[in-house]
Formats: sequence, structure tokens, C-alpha cells
Amino acid sequence: MKKGQFAVFELLLKFLPHILVALILLSILVGLYNLFGPSKSPAEQDFERVIGEVKSLESGKIVVPLQGGEAYTLFAYSKGSFGAQKLCSGSACLCLFEDELHRTSCKSFDDRDFVYSRVRIFGDKKTVVLRYDGEKIVLE
Repeated sequence: MKKGQFAVFELLLKFLPHILVALILLSILVGLYNLFGPSKSPAEQDFERVIGEVKSLESGKIVVPLQGGEAYTLFAYSKGSFGAQKLCSGSACLCLFEDELHRTSCKSFDDRDFVYSRVRIFGDKKTVVLRYDGEKIVLE
């Protein structure tokens, strides 16, 4: 082994324990953040599930299971409607309201359109039905 290669190898061995300790500490910090950090509410998780189904929906009907929990409302707005103009710059969109007055989040869709729909999730209601006729989606 040449003199320069030996020096690099020696330097690597010298710092390897420090690198391992840093990686272990980093993984502990990430684990603690995931354990105690902010998490999404059941309503937000349900909203993301419905969005995923809307994106992949073909013509027909699908029943989306939900976690439920606290009451919330899903609104679907058609392109150009007053609600879509106000909340989603005119695009068709799906919005989550965790109470009647405060919108939690909205998702705009350029390639989909909705019939204005409002679905209240509470109590035993743990599903949303999406119907798509090839033109517009209806939430039930």
C-alpha cells in the first residue's frame, strides 16, 4: 500500500466512529419527531384517501371507507362555480371543512369536474360514495 493510500485509510478509520454516532443520533431524532411531532387528523387522512380515489376514478361508482371520528364535511365544487371561484381560483375542487365555517384544506383538479355536492361525515357514516359518469363526479 502506498503512503498516501495509507493516510486516507487511517483518516477514514479515525472518523468512522464519529460518523456512526452521528447517524445513530439522527435516526433517534427522526424517530422522536415521528412519534411526538404533528400528525394528521382522521379527517385529513380521510380527505387524502378520497383525493387519491378521485384521481384514479374511472367511470362508475366506488365506495371509499373512512375512519370517521369527529364530524367534518366534504364539499365538491364544479368548475367556475361561486365556491370554486372563491376557494380554488375557478378550478373544480374538493374541500374539507372540519367545522361549518373554517376550511381546513382544498384540492384543485384540472382534469376532473364535480357536481356540487356536500357530504357530512359523523356518527356511523364511515363511507363516501363517488359516482363518475365520465364527465362529472358526484359525492354521496
